[in-house]
Amino acid sequence: MKRLLYSVFLFLSWNIAFAQLPDLTVSSVQNPSYVTAGQTRGILVTVNRTGGQLPTAQGYYVVVKVYLSPDATITTSDLEIGTSTTSQFQVSTLNSSGSATNDISCNFPTSTGAYYIGAIADPVNFWSESNESNNSLNGGIINVSRITVLQPNGGENLYNGHDLPPNFRTERKASILEKRRSPKWKQNKSEEE
Repeated sequence: MKRLLYSVFLFLSWNIAFAQLPDLTVSSVQNPSYVTAGQTRGILVTVNRTGGQLPTAQGYYVVVKVYLSPDATITTSDLEIGTSTTSQFQVSTLNSSGSATNDISCNFPTSTGAYYIGAIADPVNFWSESNESNNSLNGGIINVSRITVLQPNGGENLYNGHDLPPNFRTERKASILEKRRSPKWKQNKSEEE
């Protein structure tokens, strides 16, 4: 009987202690569809804390990193493009409200292409959690490109294989060699002589 009671006590103690651990998750990664290669841009990330409270002390914070990945699974082995600052994702905020949303400054690569973008809360597992395997979120596909649309809306980016908008306009200035080869330039040149 003692052995049974002791087993039940251990089982309940373990479950209570485990249930009181916090759990950190990324619930949102808000990103544009397109960015310019080499651009620095903010990505809005929301982190949630459920379960127990995180240990508190002045200045404690949770690190959040943003990654680009060739596949839909976001891991720490993907290309890291941004890290939260110490003033973002403070433990006191996560404990009191259960979530925090911040703009993380990200440096996009100079190589173009389509990537999955995502974030990981506590990527090095500094904080003990009830579930360490749910800290990442895939925010969708982002296209890193070099061409910027001037019209109709302006500021939109294109990438290889993208359909041009109906009113797309681009302007390319002719080189001096092209101007000299042009019949119009030769005609203007002979009129000046």
